[in-house]
Amino acid sequence: MPVIERTFSTLEEVERWVAKKKPTSHPSSIRLIMEDPTTKDPADEFIENIDSIAVDMGPPDLAEQHDHYLYGIPKHK
Repeated sequence: MPVIERTFSTLEEVERWVAKKKPTSHPSSIRLIMEDPTTKDPADEFIENIDSIAVDMGPPDLAEQHDHYLYGIPKHK
């Protein structure tokens, strides 16, 4: 028994998809999955909050000039 699985965000999307289907092309079972539009992707939430979790790492050239900051050696050019 073939199954079609689709994901939709709105009821209008479901109605448009069903309207395009021909009666002879319907499988024995259709599983419609409605996404909750209020649910955010965790990656999107992370990006939105990146400023609040960012850590001040000190000088912007710390990686390139670590010898200067650790041992007092003159900075490289």
